[in-house]
Amino acid sequence: MKRRVSLLLCDLRYRIMRLLVSAKGEQKSSYLSEREKTDFNENTLSQEIRWLEEQLKRTPYWFQGVVKIAHLRLTARDFRGCYDACQVAKLLEMNEKERRLTREVLSTLYLRLGEFEKVKELLMPICEGQAASTVEQELLAAAHMGLEEYEQAADLFDHFESSGIGGRTRPILEYAEQKKSPSG
Repeated sequence: MKRRVSLLLCDLRYRIMRLLVSAKGEQKSSYLSEREKTDFNENTLSQEIRWLEEQLKRTPYWFQGVVKIAHLRLTARDFRGCYDACQVAKLLEMNEKERRLTREVLSTLYLRLGEFEKVKELLMPICEGQAASTVEQELLAAAHMGLEEYEQAADLFDHFESSGIGGRTRPILEYAEQKKSPSG
């Protein structure tokens, strides 16, 4: 009896999936339309932000929670909220690791807003001292690219190549090399 029910359920599932095939023969990967997926993602982000904000009411000095809110607001394209969360994080940071996290989110925000000079102001002192992380160097290189300073960007991307972590930056390095050459 169980086997028969299982077979009937499988057959029913197969028939439903066949009905979901569009007129062009493309199978829908999900029951949700693209708009519904976007709404779902936005609702999920806002729910997570609300939950974190509730937690921060109980523990207002929770640095990781504030940085997570900044990340989520950046993902949700709430740039003002992201900036505000970064300013709160700056007040709460207690060590260099936390300062780096805040700078990383703030630099990403500035890149998205097209404020490349602010990214350089934040990251140049760190990257000149050779104590910068790969993420910080990538953000600074992106700022150089945004300012059309291809030579400086190529130098940073060239560093990635020589350190063995530059596989994903190879096309960008080639573009920057082409742009910095006199004929590019």
